Amino acid sequence: MKLRLFIVLMAWQVASAQSFSTRVSPKILGKEDILQVEYVADNVSIDQFNLPRFINWTILSGPNVSNSKVISGSAVKEQTIYSVMLQPQIVGVIIIPGASALINNKPQQSNQVSVQVKNVAHVGGQPSANVQPQTPLFDLLGAREVPTNQSLKKGENAVEKIKSNLFVRVETSRQSCYVGEPIIATYKLCTRLKSKSKVIKQPSFSGCTVMELTNSYQDQHIERINGQDYNVFVVRKLQLTPLDAGLLVLPPTVVENTVSFYPAGDSQRDFFGNRSGPTEDHVVTLQNKPVIVRVLPLPAFAGGGVFSGAVGNFSIDLHPMEPNFTTNGTNHLSLTIEGVGNLQPIELPNINWPKGMEAFEATESQQTDKESNPVTTRKIFSIPFVANKMGNYVLPPFTFTWFDPNARKFITKSTPSFLLRVMPGSKILVTKPSTANNYGNFQQRLFVLLGGGVLAVIIGIAWYSGTRRAKLPPVIAVQQKDSASVIPTMSQSQFLGREFIYRIHQLEPAENTSPFYRELNKNIKSYLLDRFNIQPAAINTLAVNKPFLAEPLNVLKGLMENCTLGMYTPVFSMVEATQHRLLAIETLETMERSVPGMV
Repeated sequence: MKLRLFIVLMAWQVASAQSFSTRVSPKILGKEDILQVEYVADNVSIDQFNLPRFINWTILSGPNVSNSKVISGSAVKEQTIYSVMLQPQIVGVIIIPGASALINNKPQQSNQVSVQVKNVAHVGGQPSANVQPQTPLFDLLGAREVPTNQSLKKGENAVEKIKSNLFVRVETSRQSCYVGEPIIATYKLCTRLKSKSKVIKQPSFSGCTVMELTNSYQDQHIERINGQDYNVFVVRKLQLTPLDAGLLVLPPTVVENTVSFYPAGDSQRDFFGNRSGPTEDHVVTLQNKPVIVRVLPLPAFAGGGVFSGAVGNFSIDLHPMEPNFTTNGTNHLSLTIEGVGNLQPIELPNINWPKGMEAFEATESQQTDKESNPVTTRKIFSIPFVANKMGNYVLPPFTFTWFDPNARKFITKSTPSFLLRVMPGSKILVTKPSTANNYGNFQQRLFVLLGGGVLAVIIGIAWYSGTRRAKLPPVIAVQQKDSASVIPTMSQSQFLGREFIYRIHQLEPAENTSPFYRELNKNIKSYLLDRFNIQPAAINTLAVNKPFLAEPLNVLKGLMENCTLGMYTPVFSMVEATQHRLLAIETLETMERSVPGMV
Protein backbone atom coordinates (compact mmCIF):
# COMPACT_ATOMS: atom_id res chain seq x y z
CA MET A 1 0.00 0.00 0.00
CA LYS A 2 2.81 2.41 0.92
CA LEU A 3 4.62 1.60 -2.31
CA ARG A 4 1.50 2.19 -4.42
CA LEU A 5 0.80 5.49 -2.67
CA PHE A 6 4.41 6.62 -3.13
CA ILE A 7 4.37 5.81 -6.86
CA VAL A 8 1.03 7.66 -7.32
CA LEU A 9 2.39 10.67 -5.42
CA MET A 10 5.52 10.77 -7.57
CA ALA A 11 3.44 10.56 -10.75
CA TRP A 12 1.25 13.44 -9.49
CA GLN A 13 4.31 15.56 -8.74
CA VAL A 14 5.80 14.99 -12.19
CA ALA A 15 2.48 15.90 -13.82
CA SER A 16 2.21 18.99 -11.65
CA ALA A 17 5.51 20.31 -13.00
CA GLN A 18 3.55 20.98 -16.18
CA SER A 19 0.94 23.65 -15.53
CA PHE A 20 -1.26 26.38 -16.97
CA SER A 21 -2.03 29.02 -14.35
CA THR A 22 -3.17 32.61 -13.80
CA ARG A 23 -1.03 35.14 -11.90
CA VAL A 24 -1.83 38.72 -10.95
CA SER A 25 0.27 41.59 -9.61
CA PRO A 26 -0.74 42.99 -7.16
CA LYS A 27 -3.76 41.39 -5.44
CA ILE A 28 -4.74 44.63 -3.66
CA LEU A 29 -4.79 47.87 -5.64
CA GLY A 30 -6.38 51.31 -5.85
CA LYS A 31 -9.02 52.31 -8.36
CA GLU A 32 -6.45 54.21 -10.45
CA ASP A 33 -3.75 51.52 -10.21
CA ILE A 34 -2.83 49.16 -13.02
CA LEU A 35 -3.08 45.39 -12.70
CA GLN A 36 -0.81 43.01 -14.59
CA VAL A 37 -2.38 39.63 -15.39
CA GLU A 38 -0.22 36.77 -16.62
CA TYR A 39 -1.38 33.44 -18.02
CA VAL A 40 1.62 31.15 -17.57
CA ALA A 41 2.26 27.82 -19.31
CA ASP A 42 5.15 25.90 -17.71
CA ASN A 43 6.85 23.06 -19.59
CA VAL A 44 3.86 22.40 -21.87
CA SER A 45 2.91 22.86 -25.51
CA ILE A 46 0.31 25.65 -25.80
CA ASP A 47 -1.83 26.43 -28.86
CA GLN A 48 -5.05 28.34 -29.67
CA PHE A 49 -4.79 30.67 -26.70
CA ASN A 50 -8.00 32.62 -25.97
CA LEU A 51 -8.29 35.59 -23.63
CA PRO A 52 -11.38 35.64 -21.40
CA ARG A 53 -13.87 38.51 -21.28
CA PHE A 54 -12.77 41.00 -18.63
CA ILE A 55 -15.91 42.38 -16.94
CA ASN A 56 -15.47 45.65 -15.00
CA TRP A 57 -11.94 46.08 -16.37
CA THR A 58 -10.43 48.30 -19.05
CA ILE A 59 -7.73 46.63 -21.15
CA LEU A 60 -4.79 49.02 -21.47
CA SER A 61 -2.45 46.72 -23.42
CA GLY A 62 -2.01 43.13 -24.47
CA PRO A 63 -1.95 40.34 -24.82
CA ASN A 64 1.85 40.38 -24.95
CA VAL A 65 3.57 37.04 -25.44
CA SER A 66 6.96 36.07 -24.03
CA ASN A 67 8.79 32.76 -24.32
CA SER A 68 11.79 31.74 -22.27
CA LYS A 69 13.93 28.71 -21.63
CA VAL A 70 16.12 28.57 -18.51
CA ILE A 71 18.97 26.06 -18.65
CA SER A 72 20.86 25.17 -15.47
CA GLY A 73 23.08 22.20 -15.82
CA SER A 74 20.87 19.36 -17.03
CA ALA A 75 17.67 21.08 -15.86
CA VAL A 76 15.58 22.89 -18.50
CA LYS A 77 12.55 25.04 -17.62
CA GLU A 78 10.43 26.32 -20.52
CA GLN A 79 7.75 28.95 -20.02
CA THR A 80 5.24 30.85 -22.16
CA ILE A 81 3.51 33.92 -20.69
CA TYR A 82 0.53 35.83 -22.12
CA SER A 83 0.21 39.13 -20.22
CA VAL A 84 -2.35 41.96 -20.23
CA MET A 85 -2.49 45.30 -18.38
CA LEU A 86 -5.87 46.16 -16.85
CA GLN A 87 -7.40 49.09 -14.96
CA PRO A 88 -10.46 48.61 -12.73
CA GLN A 89 -13.81 50.26 -13.50
CA ILE A 90 -15.36 49.61 -10.06
CA VAL A 91 -14.21 49.07 -6.48
CA GLY A 92 -14.60 45.91 -4.41
CA VAL A 93 -13.66 42.29 -5.07
CA ILE A 94 -13.39 41.58 -8.80
CA ILE A 95 -12.76 38.18 -10.43
CA ILE A 96 -9.99 37.70 -13.00
CA PRO A 97 -11.26 34.78 -15.12
CA GLY A 98 -9.03 32.05 -16.44
CA ALA A 99 -7.91 31.82 -20.07
CA SER A 100 -8.47 28.80 -22.32
CA ALA A 101 -6.00 27.07 -24.63
CA LEU A 102 -4.95 23.73 -26.04
CA ILE A 103 -2.40 22.37 -23.59
CA ASN A 104 -0.52 19.38 -25.00
CA ASN A 105 -3.34 19.13 -27.59
CA LYS A 106 -6.05 18.99 -24.87
CA PRO A 107 -8.47 21.87 -24.07
CA GLN A 108 -7.74 23.37 -20.66
CA GLN A 109 -8.61 26.49 -18.66
CA SER A 110 -6.40 28.27 -16.13
CA ASN A 111 -7.59 29.11 -12.63
CA GLN A 112 -9.49 32.28 -11.78
CA VAL A 113 -8.11 34.80 -9.27
CA SER A 114 -9.91 37.39 -7.16
CA VAL A 115 -8.40 40.83 -6.49
CA GLN A 116 -9.50 43.63 -4.18
CA VAL A 117 -9.87 47.18 -5.51
CA LYS A 118 -9.96 49.77 -2.73
CA ASN A 119 -11.80 53.08 -2.93
CA VAL A 120 -8.55 55.07 -3.01
CA ALA A 121 -6.53 56.33 -5.95
CA HIS A 122 -3.44 54.27 -5.22
CA VAL A 123 -2.32 51.55 -2.83
CA GLY A 124 1.38 51.82 -2.02
CA GLY A 125 3.84 49.34 -0.57
CA GLN A 126 2.23 46.28 -2.13
CA PRO A 127 4.77 43.82 -3.56
CA SER A 128 4.11 42.11 -6.86
CA ALA A 129 2.31 38.80 -6.44
CA ASN A 130 4.83 36.99 -8.63
CA VAL A 131 7.89 38.34 -6.80
CA GLN A 132 9.30 36.45 -3.86
CA PRO A 133 10.87 38.39 -0.96
CA GLN A 134 14.60 38.42 -1.36
CA THR A 135 17.46 38.95 1.02
CA PRO A 136 19.28 42.29 0.77
CA LEU A 137 21.86 42.46 -1.99
CA PHE A 138 24.11 44.26 0.42
CA ASP A 139 23.95 46.10 3.70
CA LEU A 140 27.44 47.08 4.83
CA LEU A 141 30.06 47.37 2.14
CA GLY A 142 33.25 45.33 2.31
CA ALA A 143 36.72 46.47 3.30
CA ARG A 144 37.50 47.60 -0.25
CA GLU A 145 34.89 50.24 -0.92
CA VAL A 146 34.37 53.70 -2.31
CA PRO A 147 34.00 56.27 0.51
CA THR A 148 30.39 57.32 1.01
CA ASN A 149 28.76 60.53 2.15
CA GLN A 150 25.72 59.75 4.30
CA SER A 151 25.30 63.31 5.59
CA LEU A 152 22.32 65.28 4.39
CA LYS A 153 23.03 68.99 4.31
CA LYS A 154 20.39 71.57 4.99
CA GLY A 155 18.28 72.20 1.90
CA GLU A 156 19.70 69.10 0.14
CA ASN A 157 17.07 66.87 -1.49
CA ALA A 158 17.50 63.28 -0.28
CA VAL A 159 15.79 61.61 -3.25
CA GLU A 160 17.82 63.58 -5.79
CA LYS A 161 21.02 62.75 -3.90
CA ILE A 162 20.15 59.05 -3.98
CA LYS A 163 19.34 59.05 -7.70
CA SER A 164 22.60 60.86 -8.55
CA ASN A 165 24.71 58.44 -6.49
CA LEU A 166 22.88 55.13 -6.93
CA PHE A 167 21.56 53.54 -10.13
CA VAL A 168 20.90 50.22 -11.88
CA ARG A 169 22.34 49.43 -15.29
CA VAL A 170 22.53 46.46 -17.69
CA GLU A 171 25.59 45.73 -19.83
CA THR A 172 25.81 43.35 -22.79
CA SER A 173 28.80 41.61 -24.29
CA ARG A 174 27.63 42.69 -27.78
CA GLN A 175 25.30 45.37 -29.11
CA SER A 176 24.42 43.24 -32.12
CA CYS A 177 24.56 39.51 -32.81
CA TYR A 178 23.28 36.80 -35.12
CA VAL A 179 20.31 34.52 -34.53
CA GLY A 180 21.56 31.69 -32.32
CA GLU A 181 24.65 33.59 -31.15
CA PRO A 182 24.79 33.78 -27.32
CA ILE A 183 25.39 37.13 -25.62
CA ILE A 184 26.08 37.90 -21.94
CA ALA A 185 23.81 40.34 -20.10
CA THR A 186 24.91 41.63 -16.67
CA TYR A 187 22.59 43.62 -14.41
CA LYS A 188 24.51 45.79 -11.93
CA LEU A 189 23.72 48.00 -8.96
CA CYS A 190 26.19 50.93 -8.84
CA THR A 191 26.34 53.08 -5.73
CA ARG A 192 28.30 55.68 -3.83
CA LEU A 193 26.00 55.37 -0.80
CA LYS A 194 25.48 52.73 1.87
CA SER A 195 22.04 51.22 1.59
CA LYS A 196 19.90 48.18 2.16
CA SER A 197 18.87 47.04 -1.31
CA LYS A 198 16.80 44.16 -2.58
CA VAL A 199 15.49 43.05 -5.96
CA ILE A 200 11.70 43.26 -6.04
CA LYS A 201 11.22 42.36 -9.71
CA GLN A 202 13.40 40.32 -12.03
CA PRO A 203 13.30 40.85 -15.81
CA SER A 204 11.35 38.46 -18.04
CA PHE A 205 12.83 37.78 -21.48
CA SER A 206 11.02 37.17 -24.74
CA GLY A 207 12.32 35.67 -27.97
CA CYS A 208 15.41 33.99 -26.52
CA THR A 209 16.62 31.12 -24.36
CA VAL A 210 18.10 32.00 -20.98
CA MET A 211 21.02 30.42 -19.11
CA GLU A 212 21.55 31.63 -15.56
CA LEU A 213 25.16 32.60 -14.76
CA THR A 214 24.58 34.36 -11.43
CA ASN A 215 27.02 33.11 -8.81
CA SER A 216 26.01 32.02 -5.31
CA TYR A 217 28.56 34.44 -3.83
CA GLN A 218 28.11 38.22 -3.94
CA ASP A 219 30.18 39.74 -6.75
CA GLN A 220 31.29 43.13 -5.39
CA HIS A 221 33.96 45.30 -6.96
CA ILE A 222 34.81 48.90 -7.85
CA GLU A 223 34.26 50.36 -11.31
CA ARG A 224 34.98 53.81 -12.71
CA ILE A 225 31.87 55.19 -14.41
CA ASN A 226 31.76 58.65 -16.02
CA GLY A 227 34.95 59.64 -14.23
CA GLN A 228 33.82 58.53 -10.74
CA ASP A 229 34.40 55.34 -8.74
CA TYR A 230 31.34 53.30 -7.74
CA ASN A 231 30.79 50.24 -5.59
CA VAL A 232 29.29 47.73 -8.04
CA PHE A 233 27.19 44.67 -7.16
CA VAL A 234 26.18 42.12 -9.81
CA VAL A 235 22.44 41.66 -9.43
CA ARG A 236 22.05 39.08 -12.19
CA LYS A 237 24.15 37.62 -14.98
CA LEU A 238 22.71 35.62 -17.87
CA GLN A 239 23.54 34.14 -21.25
CA LEU A 240 20.83 34.96 -23.78
CA THR A 241 20.48 33.20 -27.12
CA PRO A 242 18.15 35.02 -29.59
CA LEU A 243 15.74 32.82 -31.51
CA ASP A 244 14.58 35.30 -34.15
CA ALA A 245 16.00 38.23 -36.11
CA GLY A 246 14.94 41.74 -35.11
CA LEU A 247 15.29 43.68 -31.86
CA LEU A 248 15.94 41.84 -28.58
CA VAL A 249 14.78 43.98 -25.64
CA LEU A 250 16.50 43.51 -22.28
CA PRO A 251 13.84 44.71 -19.82
CA PRO A 252 14.58 46.38 -16.48
CA THR A 253 15.18 44.82 -13.10
CA VAL A 254 13.65 46.72 -10.19
CA VAL A 255 15.64 47.30 -6.98
CA GLU A 256 14.26 48.81 -3.78
CA ASN A 257 16.85 50.81 -1.81
CA THR A 258 16.66 52.09 1.76
CA VAL A 259 19.25 54.82 2.42
CA SER A 260 19.86 56.33 5.85
CA PHE A 261 21.14 59.90 6.09
CA TYR A 262 22.58 61.66 9.13
CA PRO A 263 22.02 65.39 9.72
CA ALA A 264 24.97 67.52 8.66
CA GLY A 265 27.38 68.07 11.54
CA ASP A 266 26.20 65.03 13.52
CA SER A 267 29.29 63.16 14.71
CA GLN A 268 27.90 60.67 17.25
CA ARG A 269 29.78 57.36 17.22
CA ASP A 270 29.30 54.04 19.00
CA PHE A 271 31.98 51.93 20.71
CA PHE A 272 33.16 50.54 17.35
CA GLY A 273 33.43 53.95 15.71
CA ASN A 274 30.25 53.63 13.66
CA ARG A 275 27.86 56.55 13.42
CA SER A 276 25.02 56.15 15.89
CA GLY A 277 23.00 59.37 15.80
CA PRO A 278 19.40 59.76 14.59
CA THR A 279 18.86 59.01 10.91
CA GLU A 280 16.48 60.07 8.18
CA ASP A 281 15.53 57.02 6.11
CA HIS A 282 14.43 57.23 2.50
CA VAL A 283 13.16 54.38 0.31
CA VAL A 284 13.73 54.78 -3.43
CA THR A 285 12.87 52.20 -6.08
CA LEU A 286 15.18 52.24 -9.11
CA GLN A 287 15.36 50.33 -12.36
CA ASN A 288 17.69 50.25 -15.31
CA LYS A 289 16.88 51.63 -18.73
CA PRO A 290 15.93 48.88 -21.20
CA VAL A 291 18.72 47.91 -23.60
CA ILE A 292 18.07 46.82 -27.17
CA VAL A 293 20.30 44.33 -28.99
CA ARG A 294 20.04 44.11 -32.77
CA VAL A 295 19.71 40.48 -33.89
CA LEU A 296 20.84 39.79 -37.47
CA PRO A 297 19.52 36.90 -39.58
CA LEU A 298 21.94 34.19 -40.60
CA PRO A 299 23.09 34.40 -44.21
CA ALA A 300 21.80 31.83 -46.66
CA PHE A 301 23.70 28.55 -46.52
CA ALA A 302 24.94 27.77 -50.03
CA GLY A 303 27.65 25.24 -49.28
CA GLY A 304 27.60 21.49 -49.66
CA GLY A 305 26.48 19.22 -46.85
CA VAL A 306 23.99 20.06 -44.11
CA PHE A 307 24.04 23.07 -41.79
CA SER A 308 23.80 21.80 -38.19
CA GLY A 309 22.15 24.93 -36.77
CA ALA A 310 25.07 25.57 -34.39
CA VAL A 311 26.35 29.15 -34.10
CA GLY A 312 29.77 29.80 -32.58
CA ASN A 313 33.24 28.29 -32.84
CA PHE A 314 33.61 24.54 -32.24
CA SER A 315 35.83 21.48 -32.48
CA ILE A 316 34.66 17.92 -33.16
CA ASP A 317 35.96 14.52 -32.16
CA LEU A 318 34.73 11.04 -33.10
CA HIS A 319 36.28 7.98 -31.47
CA PRO A 320 35.35 4.51 -30.14
CA MET A 321 34.68 4.25 -26.39
CA GLU A 322 36.12 0.71 -26.08
CA PRO A 323 39.57 -0.43 -27.22
CA ASN A 324 38.33 -3.82 -28.42
CA PHE A 325 35.28 -4.82 -30.45
CA THR A 326 33.61 -8.22 -30.60
CA THR A 327 30.85 -9.73 -32.66
CA ASN A 328 28.54 -10.65 -29.77
CA GLY A 329 28.95 -7.47 -27.71
CA THR A 330 27.45 -4.01 -27.81
CA ASN A 331 30.08 -1.43 -28.74
CA HIS A 332 29.89 2.37 -28.46
CA LEU A 333 31.02 5.29 -30.56
CA SER A 334 31.46 8.74 -28.95
CA LEU A 335 30.86 11.97 -30.86
CA THR A 336 31.94 15.14 -28.99
CA ILE A 337 31.23 18.71 -30.17
CA GLU A 338 32.81 21.39 -27.98
CA GLY A 339 33.35 25.15 -28.07
CA VAL A 340 31.89 28.60 -27.51
CA GLY A 341 28.38 29.17 -28.79
CA ASN A 342 24.94 27.61 -29.05
CA LEU A 343 24.83 23.82 -29.21
CA GLN A 344 21.25 23.46 -27.95
CA PRO A 345 19.57 22.83 -31.35
CA ILE A 346 22.08 20.20 -32.47
CA GLU A 347 20.74 16.71 -32.98
CA LEU A 348 22.75 13.59 -33.77
CA PRO A 349 24.07 14.04 -37.30
CA ASN A 350 24.00 11.28 -39.86
CA ILE A 351 26.87 8.79 -39.70
CA ASN A 352 27.50 6.49 -42.65
CA TRP A 353 27.95 3.08 -41.05
CA PRO A 354 29.83 0.37 -42.98
CA LYS A 355 27.90 -2.62 -44.23
CA GLY A 356 27.70 -5.28 -41.51
CA MET A 357 27.34 -2.78 -38.66
CA GLU A 358 24.07 -1.62 -37.15
CA ALA A 359 23.58 1.40 -34.86
CA PHE A 360 20.86 1.95 -32.25
CA GLU A 361 19.31 4.93 -30.48
CA ALA A 362 22.00 7.24 -29.10
CA THR A 363 22.12 8.96 -25.73
CA GLU A 364 23.26 12.56 -25.42
CA SER A 365 24.57 14.75 -22.62
CA GLN A 366 25.53 18.41 -22.42
CA GLN A 367 28.08 20.03 -20.11
CA THR A 368 28.46 23.78 -19.59
CA ASP A 369 31.40 25.52 -17.95
CA LYS A 370 29.85 28.71 -16.59
CA GLU A 371 33.08 29.80 -14.91
CA SER A 372 34.91 30.18 -18.22
CA ASN A 373 34.83 33.48 -20.11
CA PRO A 374 33.21 33.12 -22.57
CA VAL A 375 31.00 30.20 -21.52
CA THR A 376 32.05 26.90 -23.12
CA THR A 377 29.70 24.05 -23.92
CA ARG A 378 30.27 20.40 -24.75
CA LYS A 379 27.74 18.02 -26.26
CA ILE A 380 28.45 14.29 -26.28
CA PHE A 381 26.57 11.63 -28.24
CA SER A 382 27.11 7.98 -27.28
CA ILE A 383 26.01 5.65 -30.08
CA PRO A 384 25.68 1.89 -29.39
CA PHE A 385 26.34 -0.41 -32.34
CA VAL A 386 26.87 -4.10 -33.12
CA ALA A 387 28.92 -5.88 -35.77
CA ASN A 388 27.50 -9.02 -37.40
CA LYS A 389 30.81 -10.51 -38.48
CA MET A 390 34.44 -10.27 -37.52
CA GLY A 391 36.75 -8.31 -39.78
CA ASN A 392 38.07 -4.82 -40.51
CA TYR A 393 35.55 -2.01 -40.96
CA VAL A 394 36.39 1.51 -42.16
CA LEU A 395 34.28 4.30 -40.67
CA PRO A 396 34.16 7.16 -43.19
CA PRO A 397 34.82 10.80 -42.18
CA PHE A 398 32.09 12.61 -40.29
CA THR A 399 31.34 16.19 -41.44
CA PHE A 400 29.98 18.98 -39.25
CA THR A 401 29.00 22.52 -40.40
CA TRP A 402 28.32 25.55 -38.21
CA PHE A 403 28.16 29.33 -38.58
CA ASP A 404 31.04 31.38 -37.09
CA PRO A 405 29.70 34.89 -36.22
CA ASN A 406 33.21 36.33 -35.81
CA ALA A 407 34.32 35.15 -39.24
CA ARG A 408 30.80 35.82 -40.61
CA LYS A 409 30.81 32.62 -42.60
CA PHE A 410 29.95 28.93 -42.44
CA ILE A 411 32.70 26.55 -41.30
CA THR A 412 32.86 22.87 -42.22
CA LYS A 413 35.21 20.38 -40.56
CA SER A 414 35.55 16.63 -40.91
CA THR A 415 36.93 13.91 -38.67
CA PRO A 416 39.45 11.50 -40.16
CA SER A 417 38.28 8.05 -41.16
CA PHE A 418 39.51 5.24 -38.92
CA LEU A 419 39.67 1.46 -38.87
CA LEU A 420 37.55 -0.67 -36.54
CA ARG A 421 38.89 -4.19 -35.99
CA VAL A 422 36.12 -6.52 -34.85
CA MET A 423 37.24 -9.78 -33.20
CA PRO A 424 35.12 -12.87 -32.54
CA GLY A 425 33.36 -12.72 -29.17
CA SER A 426 33.29 -15.39 -26.47
CA LYS A 427 31.49 -18.56 -27.45
CA ILE A 428 27.90 -18.82 -26.27
CA LEU A 429 26.59 -22.29 -25.35
CA VAL A 430 23.36 -21.96 -27.33
CA THR A 431 22.33 -22.69 -30.87
CA LYS A 432 24.05 -20.28 -33.21
CA PRO A 433 21.49 -17.72 -34.42
CA SER A 434 21.16 -16.58 -37.97
CA THR A 435 22.36 -13.16 -39.07
CA ALA A 436 18.76 -12.00 -39.32
CA ASN A 437 18.24 -12.68 -35.60
CA ASN A 438 21.27 -10.71 -34.37
CA TYR A 439 19.21 -7.61 -33.77
CA GLY A 440 16.50 -9.65 -32.01
CA ASN A 441 19.11 -11.11 -29.66
CA PHE A 442 20.41 -7.63 -28.92
CA GLN A 443 16.85 -6.48 -28.13
CA GLN A 444 16.33 -9.51 -25.88
CA ARG A 445 19.50 -8.69 -23.91
CA LEU A 446 18.44 -5.06 -23.72
CA PHE A 447 14.97 -5.97 -22.40
CA VAL A 448 16.49 -8.24 -19.75
CA LEU A 449 18.79 -5.46 -18.59
CA LEU A 450 15.94 -2.92 -18.56
CA GLY A 451 13.69 -5.35 -16.67
CA GLY A 452 16.40 -5.87 -14.08
CA GLY A 453 16.85 -2.12 -13.76
CA VAL A 454 13.11 -1.54 -13.26
CA LEU A 455 13.00 -4.30 -10.63
CA ALA A 456 15.95 -2.71 -8.82
CA VAL A 457 14.19 0.69 -8.82
CA ILE A 458 10.97 -0.85 -7.38
CA ILE A 459 12.94 -2.64 -4.64
CA GLY A 460 14.77 0.62 -3.88
CA ILE A 461 11.49 2.55 -3.60
CA ALA A 462 10.04 -0.09 -1.28
CA TRP A 463 13.16 0.03 0.91
CA TYR A 464 13.10 3.83 0.89
CA SER A 465 9.39 3.93 1.85
CA GLY A 466 9.98 1.63 4.79
CA THR A 467 13.03 3.40 6.14
CA ARG A 468 12.38 7.10 5.46
CA ARG A 469 10.67 7.53 8.86
CA ALA A 470 13.57 6.04 10.80
CA LYS A 471 15.34 8.87 12.63
CA LEU A 472 19.13 8.75 12.66
CA PRO A 473 20.97 8.84 16.00
CA PRO A 474 22.75 12.09 16.93
CA VAL A 475 26.25 12.77 15.63
CA ILE A 476 27.68 12.59 19.17
CA ALA A 477 27.05 8.85 19.21
CA VAL A 478 29.94 8.09 16.84
CA GLN A 479 32.30 10.06 19.04
CA GLN A 480 31.69 7.92 22.15
CA LYS A 481 34.14 5.21 23.09
CA ASP A 482 31.50 2.53 22.73
CA SER A 483 30.36 3.75 19.31
CA ALA A 484 31.04 0.35 17.81
CA SER A 485 28.30 -1.08 19.98
CA VAL A 486 25.91 1.75 19.13
CA ILE A 487 26.46 1.62 15.33
CA PRO A 488 28.30 -1.62 14.68
CA THR A 489 28.33 -1.48 10.85
CA MET A 490 28.72 2.27 10.22
CA SER A 491 32.03 4.17 10.11
CA GLN A 492 32.21 7.83 11.11
CA SER A 493 32.41 8.97 7.49
CA GLN A 494 29.40 6.81 6.61
CA PHE A 495 27.50 8.26 9.53
CA LEU A 496 28.26 11.82 8.42
CA GLY A 497 26.92 10.97 4.97
CA ARG A 498 23.70 9.58 6.44
CA GLU A 499 23.36 12.65 8.67
CA PHE A 500 23.29 15.02 5.69
CA ILE A 501 20.78 12.77 3.91
CA TYR A 502 18.62 12.94 7.03
CA ARG A 503 18.86 16.75 7.10
CA ILE A 504 17.75 16.96 3.46
CA HIS A 505 14.85 14.63 4.35
CA GLN A 506 13.67 17.27 6.83
CA LEU A 507 13.68 20.17 4.34
CA GLU A 508 10.16 21.29 3.39
CA PRO A 509 9.72 23.70 0.45
CA ALA A 510 7.43 26.67 1.07
CA GLU A 511 5.76 29.11 -1.34
CA ASN A 512 8.95 31.15 -1.22
CA THR A 513 11.43 28.46 -2.29
CA SER A 514 14.53 30.64 -1.88
CA PRO A 515 15.31 29.54 1.75
CA PHE A 516 14.76 25.89 0.77
CA TYR A 517 17.32 26.08 -2.05
CA ARG A 518 19.76 27.89 0.22
CA GLU A 519 19.58 25.05 2.78
CA LEU A 520 19.68 22.32 0.12
CA ASN A 521 22.77 23.90 -1.43
CA LYS A 522 24.40 24.21 2.02
CA ASN A 523 23.80 20.53 2.86
CA ILE A 524 25.10 19.25 -0.49
CA LYS A 525 28.27 21.34 -0.14
CA SER A 526 28.74 20.18 3.47
CA TYR A 527 28.28 16.57 2.38
CA LEU A 528 31.03 16.90 -0.24
CA LEU A 529 33.36 18.58 2.25
CA ASP A 530 32.80 16.17 5.15
CA ARG A 531 32.55 12.98 3.07
CA PHE A 532 35.23 13.63 0.43
CA ASN A 533 37.08 16.71 1.72
CA ILE A 534 36.44 18.68 -1.51
CA GLN A 535 34.83 21.96 -2.48
CA PRO A 536 32.22 22.02 -5.31
CA ALA A 537 34.86 23.38 -7.72
CA ALA A 538 36.75 20.06 -7.38
CA ILE A 539 33.82 17.86 -8.46
CA ASN A 540 35.23 17.30 -11.94
CA THR A 541 38.61 16.26 -10.51
CA LEU A 542 36.95 13.78 -8.15
CA ALA A 543 34.89 12.39 -11.04
CA VAL A 544 38.09 11.77 -13.03
CA ASN A 545 39.82 10.08 -10.08
CA LYS A 546 36.69 8.08 -9.18
CA PRO A 547 34.97 7.31 -12.49
CA PHE A 548 32.34 5.16 -10.76
CA LEU A 549 31.15 8.38 -9.07
CA ALA A 550 31.05 10.47 -12.25
CA GLU A 551 27.32 10.10 -12.86
CA PRO A 552 26.04 10.98 -9.33
CA LEU A 553 28.62 13.77 -9.04
CA ASN A 554 27.33 15.26 -12.29
CA VAL A 555 23.79 15.10 -10.86
CA LEU A 556 24.95 16.90 -7.70
CA LYS A 557 26.64 19.56 -9.82
CA GLY A 558 23.39 20.13 -11.70
CA LEU A 559 21.45 20.27 -8.42
CA MET A 560 23.80 22.94 -7.04
CA GLU A 561 23.33 24.95 -10.23
CA ASN A 562 19.57 24.71 -9.71
CA CYS A 563 20.05 25.77 -6.08
CA THR A 564 21.98 28.85 -7.20
CA LEU A 565 19.17 29.66 -9.62
CA GLY A 566 16.48 29.02 -7.00
CA MET A 567 18.18 31.12 -4.31
CA TYR A 568 18.14 34.31 -6.37
CA THR A 569 15.31 33.87 -8.84
CA PRO A 570 11.75 32.58 -8.12
CA VAL A 571 11.89 30.23 -11.11
CA PHE A 572 11.00 26.89 -9.44
CA SER A 573 7.65 25.91 -7.94
CA MET A 574 7.11 23.99 -4.68
CA VAL A 575 6.53 20.81 -6.70
CA GLU A 576 9.83 21.26 -8.57
CA ALA A 577 11.60 21.97 -5.27
CA THR A 578 10.22 18.72 -3.86
CA GLN A 579 11.47 16.85 -6.91
CA HIS A 580 14.93 18.38 -6.43
CA ARG A 581 14.90 17.27 -2.79
CA LEU A 582 14.01 13.69 -3.75
CA LEU A 583 16.69 13.69 -6.46
CA ALA A 584 19.29 14.89 -3.93
CA ILE A 585 18.33 12.11 -1.49
CA GLU A 586 18.42 9.46 -4.21
CA THR A 587 21.82 10.67 -5.49
CA LEU A 588 23.43 10.77 -2.04
CA GLU A 589 22.02 7.32 -1.26
CA THR A 590 23.61 6.06 -4.47
CA MET A 591 26.97 7.55 -3.51
CA GLU A 592 26.78 6.07 -0.01
CA ARG A 593 26.25 2.62 -1.47
CA SER A 594 29.15 3.15 -3.90
CA VAL A 595 31.79 4.34 -1.42
CA PRO A 596 31.23 2.68 1.99
CA GLY A 597 33.78 3.81 4.56
CA MET A 598 35.48 6.39 2.33
CA VAL A 599 36.61 9.58 4.05
